[in-house]
Amino acid sequence: MARIWERPKSTFEKSVENNWLWFRGGIRALLAFKPLASARLDAISNELAAEFASYRLANDMQVSTVNSSLRVLRRILRLAVEWGATESAPKISLLLASAIAKQLSRQSKSVATWNTRRSP
Repeated sequence: MARIWERPKSTFEKSVENNWLWFRGGIRALLAFKPLASARLDAISNELAAEFASYRLANDMQVSTVNSSLRVLRRILRLAVEWGATESAPKISLLLASAIAKQLSRQSKSVATWNTRRSP
């Protein structure tokens, strides 16, 4: 079973012509997470995608940025099925509003702390 990012760049570019820049950023983010970068296509699961999302959130990424990376992963896995590199693609879930609320709560606490430090 091949890894999707081992395909020639030109093959991938041709399938997504106008979106290459968006995909390139997403692929870089995916490859920065070693467990995902080294995973075989048939080993990528929603659980591994969730670990990736947690990793990105822990590195202070916005929920929308993490969801964008998850969309790239989802598209890559679907292309892998189309290209016959794997038989099926797992359902990759995006982060929900609860994750967004958690992040906003964390940000508001840090702003409140910063404002307290600034007070005379």
